[in-house]
Amino acid sequence: MRARHLLLTTLLFPLLAQASLRCGQNLVEEGDSVEQVLAACGTPAACQVNPPALRNNGVPKLNAAETQFWTYGPENGALRHLKFIDGKLVEIRLVR
Repeated sequence: MRARHLLLTTLLFPLLAQASLRCGQNLVEEGDSVEQVLAACGTPAACQVNPPALRNNGVPKLNAAETQFWTYGPENGALRHLKFIDGKLVEIRLVR
């Protein structure tokens, strides 16, 4: 029984982990705002902003959101890709 609990905990732990990024002395985590990330990490090396999808009359579609893709690095041979939806950090990826 105990082995089963240990196995479940081991399998579920990665699902509970939240990605983070260290910028000097600062730590950026998923859920942080664009402003918090800029204050902690500075201007990204690359930034792509996709506005929300619009209807023919120029009004944003229902549930449409602005997305931003930022890249920091390379640092120690790695690029750090950040994805924002409506100004909130939702994904941090490290690519070597």
